[in-house]
Amino acid sequence: MRFGFVLLAALAVTACERGVIPPAAPGEFLITTLAAPPGRPVDRTFGFYCRWFSHAAGADYGKAFTAANVALKAEGEKTGANAFINLSVSTVSSADPKAPGALVMLCGDFARVQ
Repeated sequence: MRFGFVLLAALAVTACERGVIPPAAPGEFLITTLAAPPGRPVDRTFGFYCRWFSHAAGADYGKAFTAANVALKAEGEKTGANAFINLSVSTVSSADPKAPGALVMLCGDFARVQ
């Protein structure tokens, strides 16, 4: 009986692994907060990188954040990377009361993952 449960658990884990981690597609660029995406070993890192953008109060933050991520992809592909790992996002408010807004910084490492 125990062997049956162990076998069933092993099959379930195997099925989950295949469903969660699809094979890498050509042109895919992964952005993650993790040091290594699950099931995708890091082959090589290309170094630390930061990109920032300013965000004015009332402006569409989603558009600005998406544009920054697209720019990360373009910069990474120039170096041969297909991933941006260890993503950290920081926001600093403007010190000038006449210009409310924030500076948003995206930092991490370009890498090649399998």
